[in-house]
Amino acid sequence: MTRFVDTNVLVYAHGTSDEQRSAVAQALLAELWADGTGAVSTQVLQEFYDVATRKLRSPMPSAQARQVIVDYAEWPVVEMTPQLIVSASLLHEHHDVSFWDALIVEPRCWPEPRHC
Repeated sequence: MTRFVDTNVLVYAHGTSDEQRSAVAQALLAELWADGTGAVSTQVLQEFYDVATRKLRSPMPSAQARQVIVDYAEWPVVEMTPQLIVSASLLHEHHDVSFWDALIVEPRCWPEPRHC
């Protein structure tokens, strides 16, 4: 089963000073690396870079943030396409899901399709 990782998990694991959240996020990511079930999207990687280099109390150097992106690019990466945007808009319209969350969880974008 593929498990999708949201931006916050990457930020907590790689760039936050919150030790408790950081430890939980690092343990989760270690498990996903070990069992090969992690997945991300281009949206998550873009958001991670922006948050990590601009919005943290102690911003991460750009080169370090890029390396995190390179590392997670080894996982299945869902790319934002016009078809995905349309599908996410339908998910948003028909279910109680924000459009931004729908872009992340839209079922047809997964290597293992799910049903809403």
